[in-house]
Amino acid sequence: MTLSSKGKGLVTGANFKGGDVEVVNKDQSVAELTTSDAKLEIELSIEKGLGFSAAEDKEEAPFGSMAIDSVFSPVTKVVYKVEDERVGRTSNYDKLTLEVWTDGAISPEDAVMQSAAVLTQFFGHVANNADEKAGSAKTNSSAEGAKRVADEKVNEIIIDELDLPTRVINALLREKIETVGDLVTRGPEALANLKGVGRKSISLIEKEVEKFGVKIELS
Repeated sequence: MTLSSKGKGLVTGANFKGGDVEVVNKDQSVAELTTSDAKLEIELSIEKGLGFSAAEDKEEAPFGSMAIDSVFSPVTKVVYKVEDERVGRTSNYDKLTLEVWTDGAISPEDAVMQSAAVLTQFFGHVANNADEKAGSAKTNSSAEGAKRVADEKVNEIIIDELDLPTRVINALLREKIETVGDLVTRGPEALANLKGVGRKSISLIEKEVEKFGVKIELS
């Protein structure tokens, strides 16, 4: 995506052209040219992500480029209120009221639905892990059984649970590496070729998976 503007005036998001994306906040101020002979040209690299990514986390920015903080969330503001609610003769219910604002990329309704889906998936992993622990306590401690439980454990630890920079998590998810088990399967060769994942990031991954009792030599 590129921007090219000449002459005195305000430059906004509407000045960006090209790329297979739509600028939803076209009135967003980018710069102001103060003289008639002023000229501004920008070439912008865009990526998908989750949450927030700080500029200093971008390890491999091309020469001549300037990394900036990235805010991926389309939700700009949330207000919630919990009130007592009466249903029939029963008054010990709670009512949750949500007010959600977005930047226009998605509707507030879709934002709430997607957030609920993510939360449901997370609690599903928690419940499955609890069920596995309860079940494993009743099984025998044979070598084969222990190995099977260990394999299932790494397959159930999702990448989002690791304390890694958002940039690293996004790079892994783009390559369909969604669990620690995927890390083991794909091996160091696949990680070495991931865009934006350098030696420092690989070292962080090693330390994080060790917290779950899994040792992976990636570097």
